[in-house]
Amino acid sequence: CKHHDLAYFAYFTNIMSCFTNRKRSSMTLCIACMLRSIPSRTCMLKPGHCLHSHTPRIMERPQAKRRRENETLKSLLADKSISLHTLERLLPKLRKGDTPAGTRYQLLSAYKERLEHVVVTEALLDSKGNPVNWDFCCPSKLLQYMVDVCPPLEEIYAQAANENRGEWKCVVTFDEFVPGDKLKSNNHRKAMTLCFSFLELGRRALVMPVCWMFPVVVRAVLYNSVDGGFSNFLKIFLRRMFFGANGLLTAGVPLELFGAPFLLKASLSNLLSDGDGLRAALCWKGANSLRPCMKHWNVTKKGTAILDHDGSAELVDVTCSDFNAFKRQSDEDCKANIAVVVAAARRRGAARLTNTMFDTICTSRGLSYHEKGIVFDPVVGELIKQGVITIDWVHTVLCDGTFSVECRLLLERSQEKLAKGFPCVAAFLQGWRFPMDKHMEMKVLHRVFDDFRHSYCETHDKLKANASELLSVYGLVRHWVAVELSGEPSMANEVASFNHCCEVIDIMLFTKRGKMAMATGSRLLKEAHQRSLENHKLCYGTEYIKPKHHWPFDVADQWGEHEYVLDAFLVEKAHLQAKSIADRTANPLQFERSVLAGVLNYQVGRLLQLGPQQQLLGKSSPFPGFPDSRVADNLCIDGVTVSVGDFAYLGVKVGRVAACVSEGDDFFLVVDALGLVTRIADHSGTYAFDNRRLVWDARNAQLALAWREVAPACFTVIFF
Repeated sequence: CKHHDLAYFAYFTNIMSCFTNRKRSSMTLCIACMLRSIPSRTCMLKPGHCLHSHTPRIMERPQAKRRRENETLKSLLADKSISLHTLERLLPKLRKGDTPAGTRYQLLSAYKERLEHVVVTEALLDSKGNPVNWDFCCPSKLLQYMVDVCPPLEEIYAQAANENRGEWKCVVTFDEFVPGDKLKSNNHRKAMTLCFSFLELGRRALVMPVCWMFPVVVRAVLYNSVDGGFSNFLKIFLRRMFFGANGLLTAGVPLELFGAPFLLKASLSNLLSDGDGLRAALCWKGANSLRPCMKHWNVTKKGTAILDHDGSAELVDVTCSDFNAFKRQSDEDCKANIAVVVAAARRRGAARLTNTMFDTICTSRGLSYHEKGIVFDPVVGELIKQGVITIDWVHTVLCDGTFSVECRLLLERSQEKLAKGFPCVAAFLQGWRFPMDKHMEMKVLHRVFDDFRHSYCETHDKLKANASELLSVYGLVRHWVAVELSGEPSMANEVASFNHCCEVIDIMLFTKRGKMAMATGSRLLKEAHQRSLENHKLCYGTEYIKPKHHWPFDVADQWGEHEYVLDAFLVEKAHLQAKSIADRTANPLQFERSVLAGVLNYQVGRLLQLGPQQQLLGKSSPFPGFPDSRVADNLCIDGVTVSVGDFAYLGVKVGRVAACVSEGDDFFLVVDALGLVTRIADHSGTYAFDNRRLVWDARNAQLALAWREVAPACFTVIFF
């Protein structure tokens, strides 16, 4: 370090102290190379030289130098999960000396301090009799703590408490996530997460992940090692949540909301998950069993021989498209099935029933017997009603669901007949512009159809993408079909089947966003999915039909009983933070505590920054000519961020946002209007500027999905 003064060496040592969990030997760059990325006035090294190689370096252009500095910044932490933007915010803090003091042990203790207020440990025995501990957050303690330390959340609960003094309705949702990249996941660290909230908090709070309580993350290897699996773990959690000392159905959870006491009591109204989650939780044999539907007792698996021997003709399989033929399963039917399985288990235990006969009885009832399973518990099992079980429409339609199957089959047929398949769609999806808030995520949507994922699909028969990607892909591919395939006679049946599938998604989205009443959405969804399934069978037969092709009828049935459309999008958003922490958690003995501590700290930080339902974002200034108004480049409306330059629509009107304006409690968008040039489809068209500037009510306007300039001042715009 003779070429640098002592201050530089002290600065470098300060940087190294921030990654004490990294080995110094993994740092491949020499000290001089790292220091060169930091602006210097006293560095004695000559430009273009490196002590590591001792050879002169050709002088770089500014852009190349910037790229090299970016790579150096990334190498400092050697962690690809940390973005360059985060590093750029970290370095100024290091220069100012704002680094936390203390040892690594002290830092970790402070990191997990919040968790110690709410964590509990359940002592269990695995299947071999060895003791195991399960760490999770006590629901009542977590709820009290979050309301106490987060004033914005306290305000949300206080408003709900003023409007709802009776018993509340609790929503519990759970799903699995796998750390790592979606294409290179680490199945050895697969985990189940669980969240809960209350319907009384309102639609806005239900679509914001930070307003949900996040009490459980548990590794699959842990709950699979215990008798009863995840069903046993869910039973333990729900017993504490509803029947504990401060359970929601017993004494209640006492909250202090702005100095006023409030006793929160609630019942379980929704237990939401995908098909595999419900299978693991409710001792159900799953989608591939003889009874692949939890809502209708007369629906059987595809191709079963039992249909040939049923004289009453009441049984149908999952390929049936007549929703009037389905028979709802009542709570009494469920209790009867459970009683039969329990009685058979006792007879088998007394050696009065063979294992083969016992398995046959369980198969006929669609249940897997676990003595410690939740549905076989006489107390907690009473919570699991038919109206409580909620099937997630996102996993039913998007994630390896009906749309995923329909899209894959359409592209395979178009490739076979017209040589327009996955590569053609991947090329088409490039070059589009997206809303500023989601541009970085959506500009890589073409990778869903690239060579790597395409080969993956041919092996696994599905599109490899998460729910958010598939929802955006749905709108873009629908436009591609309208442009490339609608005029092809050889693809008429495939295009018709695809469009009917898209109609089902449209109804689901309209109902979810409150544009359609739940009862109306339920009726229209049944009719639309009936047409979709009939067209699918006309085009492709029944070969590719799976139980998920029947579940939209179940979703439509449950909408007639629910107040809101609940789905797994909020769990997917919660997974983003949990996955980033799980990727960096190497110690399996502290996995649950580490992830819960990270999520709790993140959630508290986000809640403390939570603003009002509608607000201008960033810098704002007075609007000329209107003293009570302010103008800004960004506006947040019900969690949706609108930015200058985004394309939006209001009914049939289309415009590009020029400014965001607030006036008291009202918010407006100033837009440069566009006139219709050519209507491409119901969801897209070509528009050109018509030299008009309009003011729209921001609450009624919606963002366009994507747009692309096709001529000067002329754009193709796609809507949801």
